[in-house]
Amino acid sequence: MADQEAHNAITSTSTATINYITFADAKNEIKLYSNNKWLSHWRKLSTKLNKIKNNINPWKNPELNRKEETTINRLRIGHTHLTHSYLMSKDDPPLCDSCNVLLTVNHIITECQKYNQYRNQYHISEQICQALGPNPQDVKNLILFLKKTELYNLI
Repeated sequence: MADQEAHNAITSTSTATINYITFADAKNEIKLYSNNKWLSHWRKLSTKLNKIKNNINPWKNPELNRKEETTINRLRIGHTHLTHSYLMSKDDPPLCDSCNVLLTVNHIITECQKYNQYRNQYHISEQICQALGPNPQDVKNLILFLKKTELYNLI
């Protein structure tokens, strides 16, 4: 009987195709699919970080110590002690003491006339996405700028 079934399977015109996928291939496909979904969602968001980082790849700064990395990350998400402490104290949002405009990370890093000399000295880009981007030299320059302007410990 088994021989007969084997013969029928070999000579049959209706064959079944068996597709198989390895665990590693399945894992890669799932990872690719979920990353694409995440990226699609990320690009639809409107956040301060999303404005300077248009992908989901990690930004690593191996040369930064923890304090520097924390400072840069706070600037990237737009939430610093200097610009957002008013939320806890229920005060009005702070204004720039030089320009009399709302004090924001973008204003401090790219706009405030008070810091023009230091922005030029440390080659800080006028584009916030570059000033806070992943380039290690830009990040180092920004840290130096913050220290020179005495903003570093206020972030």
